[in-house]
Amino acid sequence: RGGSCNYCIDTSGKIGVMIDEKYRSWCTSNRPNDMRAVTIEVANDKCAPDWTISEKAMKSLISLCVDICKRNGIVKLRYTGNTSGNMTMHRWFTTTGCPGDYLAGKFPEIAQKVNSRLTTKKSLDTEGFKRGDKSLGVYYLKQRLKGLGYSVDDTDGFGNGTEKAVNSLLKKWGYRENGIAGKKFAKLVMR
Repeated sequence: RGGSCNYCIDTSGKIGVMIDEKYRSWCTSNRPNDMRAVTIEVANDKCAPDWTISEKAMKSLISLCVDICKRNGIVKLRYTGNTSGNMTMHRWFTTTGCPGDYLAGKFPEIAQKVNSRLTTKKSLDTEGFKRGDKSLGVYYLKQRLKGLGYSVDDTDGFGNGTEKAVNSLLKKWGYRENGIAGKKFAKLVMR
C-alpha cells in the first residue's frame, strides 16, 4: 500500500518489481493515470542538473517496455508529448521535474526502439477457426466479436465479415493478419 512504482531499474540495469502490475502504484500522483499505468522508476547515474541514466539502465528500460507491451496486448507505444498517448511521464500530472530533462528528452527514441521490437509480426495461431468454418464455436466467436463492437454480418458461419474482424484484432495486437481464430486468439479476445 502506498508503493511508488511497479518497477525500478538501477544504474547497472537490474530490474526490480516493487508492486505487481495487477495493483495500483502511486507513482504519478494522479489517481486516474495510476489506475491504468504500469509505472517505472529509473535510477540516475548523475545528479542535477543533468540527471542522466546509464546505458545499461536505458537498455533494460527498453527491454522492460517491450515486455510490458507484449504481455498487455499493447501493439504500439505512443509517445505524443502529452497525456493523450500511452507513454506518459510524471511531470505531466504534478509539479515535479521527474523524470529529469535527460530522460524526458529520450522518450521519442525509447518509443521508437520499443516499437521497432514490437513490429516483428508472427502468427498468433496457425490452427483454429477460419473462413468457411461452420460450428457452434464460430457462432460464439461471432457473438464475442459483436460484443467488442465489430460488424460481423455473416449469415452462415465464418465469412468475410468475421475474417475482417479477426484480422482487425490481430493487427491491433501486432500479429500477422492470417484470418485464423485459434486458442491464443480466443484467450486474448475473452480478456
